[in-house]
Amino acid sequence: MYASFFSCTGCACIMGTQEWDDHDRSKKTIARDLAKDYLESCAPNAILFTFGDNDTYPLWYAQEVEGIRPDYV
Repeated sequence: MYASFFSCTGCACIMGTQEWDDHDRSKKTIARDLAKDYLESCAPNAILFTFGDNDTYPLWYAQEVEGIRPDYV
């Protein structure tokens, strides 16, 4: 019982310390940069068709959070 607890806990601790930097996305801005480029290349009040959440979320973020081309009426 104790062996399985320590092996599960130990494994999680090792994964957390060894690979923590793999989960840091603070310097990965390609999605935001592409969304900004898409928005700035469109005419005012244009309609963009996207393929799914991987395209939609960065566009939403750029417009609503960062204020890039909100085109409010």
